[in-house]
Amino acid sequence: MTPHIGQIIYDLKEKLGLQTKELEDAINKGEQTVYRLYDREVLDSLTLIQLSLLLKINLFSFFRNEPAIRDLPDPLVDELRSIIKQQEKDLNAKDALLTEKTTQIDRLEELRSLYQEQLKGKK
Repeated sequence: MTPHIGQIIYDLKEKLGLQTKELEDAINKGEQTVYRLYDREVLDSLTLIQLSLLLKINLFSFFRNEPAIRDLPDPLVDELRSIIKQQEKDLNAKDALLTEKTTQIDRLEELRSLYQEQLKGKK
């Protein structure tokens, strides 16, 4: 279901305690235009950008789960997935190295214990 962006904007305005005048200034429109905006389900991208800046929230994100948008390739998401995949590889390699070093430490501690026992036996 497509989000009702006008209602979302109204709710955010109320939550943030903003005055209608602040929205008017942000989109360079009059009071009646702002009031009509609350009833709209669709807005132009420039208005969404302007209001996103004012409300300090990405209003486009409310459309993220729309089938037409959700299925589009997203280079940023692809890049982040690639970074995560590389970090997982790095983490696995470091985990293996940590396991190896822990085993070496355990062996050295066993050798130290044996050496200390031999020293005690010679006394």
